[in-house]
Amino acid sequence: MNSLDVENDNRENQSNYFELLPVEITCYIFCLLDIPGLCRASETCQDWNDLIMNTDFIWKGPCLTLQSVCPKEVKNDVEKGYSLKETVQRNYRKSQVKHKWLSGHFSNLHSSVSLPEEIMCQMDADTWALILEAELTR
Repeated sequence: MNSLDVENDNRENQSNYFELLPVEITCYIFCLLDIPGLCRASETCQDWNDLIMNTDFIWKGPCLTLQSVCPKEVKNDVEKGYSLKETVQRNYRKSQVKHKWLSGHFSNLHSSVSLPEEIMCQMDADTWALILEAELTR
């Protein structure tokens, strides 16, 4: 075996090491990722995508994170029978926008024209009341 063959064998072993892990361990590793990390991992290869998209408990941590920002929305989706993954997908963008509003990210804007259109999303009256209250206390 020449050095080129050894190098190719090493590359194959390195690229397939994840396949050697039991599925339970792989799922545990994915459970440690945040939402953007899960999305990036799902784009890595078809096997990872299938595992991430079809294993609901991987989405428990991200769902709990969303619940801290959008408790009513998450509760409603769970009660309606949406999976954890679907609940995360339905509420992630809203939680990001709501978090930015509540943390004062848009406090220094003087006009609605200054708001980037891509950050806007539909929110209920209770959410706007929370945002207004936070703005008034700043």
